[in-house]
Amino acid sequence: MIIDRKYIINRIEEILKERDNKKNFKKKNNFLKNIYQNSPRTLKRLYMSIRSLNKTRSILNKNYLFIEDDSIYKRWSLDFLIYCLKNNIYLDTDLFDKKDEGEILQFIDNKIRMSIFSLIEKNRLINDYKKLEKVYKNYLDNLSISREKIKYNKKEYFYNKSKIEETLFYHKLGLNFLSKKVLESIKEKTVIDCGAYYGDSCIILKDLKPKKIIAFEPDRNNFEELKKIVEKNNLPVECLNKGVGENNENISFSSGQGGGSTIPKFGKDVIEVIKLDNLDKENIKFIKMDIEGFELEAIKGAEQIIRKNKPVMLICLYHTGKDFFEIPNLLRKWVPNYKFRFLNLNKVHPIGDRVLLGWV
Repeated sequence: MIIDRKYIINRIEEILKERDNKKNFKKKNNFLKNIYQNSPRTLKRLYMSIRSLNKTRSILNKNYLFIEDDSIYKRWSLDFLIYCLKNNIYLDTDLFDKKDEGEILQFIDNKIRMSIFSLIEKNRLINDYKKLEKVYKNYLDNLSISREKIKYNKKEYFYNKSKIEETLFYHKLGLNFLSKKVLESIKEKTVIDCGAYYGDSCIILKDLKPKKIIAFEPDRNNFEELKKIVEKNNLPVECLNKGVGENNENISFSSGQGGGSTIPKFGKDVIEVIKLDNLDKENIKFIKMDIEGFELEAIKGAEQIIRKNKPVMLICLYHTGKDFFEIPNLLRKWVPNYKFRFLNLNKVHPIGDRVLLGWV
């Protein structure tokens, strides 16, 4: 299936019908039909028009999801929708495994819903969410030994219970989707972890039995915790307090937001960013990126590694429309024989932790 701007507009029109507001819908429907001729100024009017549909309820229950206007989920979703409407987007779902098409289309619908509405029934966003919530909770109970320890893959690790993202451990970052042959090709090689946070991904990536893991974490507070986790657990990790990007430069950074620290246009901090192509390219066989919407820039800075080594790629696609539409096409252009999966590593989140897994 082809995902283009026309497809997005059709989905907006269908999703708007989910609200029982025929007067408002008719107005929006006529407006959206002329979207191809819209200027950026008109897009702002569309955004304001969509916001007028938001309904804030004083009483919420567990069957509904409330998205505040200033939340990161609203921001991610609006970024996605506006990107789709402003650009000549194109993505063929045949780039991915056929099993992934439903997951891709659900993700797009959820992005649109979370852009338009503030209050959404969970069952419109997530199938079997009650069952899945219970599965993750039970797994977290088994994962946590104490406040400072977890038990993962029959081994104990020091890790702060309050910082655990149990869904990532449950799905093992999607590594289970790789064949034995691919996993064997990574052994004793170098693994790159961009956006290492507190080291949870390093613990999971240790399963690959790499020679070493190079972990990038630009947020100073996260970096200090990362070093502690690496030292306490004796992980084969080289920690770098840097970001990764298309160029070697110093750029603005918004720190102090835990796992959500980002590289915005204007940030109060400044960090060093380097190209992955600066590293010793010879043994790099796996690259993971979860860097809050800066993935495309970081991939462009790793072009030589990707073209030469064809590493396994684990890349978050859920932050921005730019990443979702451009990264799969760019990687396939550079390495035509890449195989892709679109994986949902958090079944109880409507848009989070959707990743591209690529290998040859």
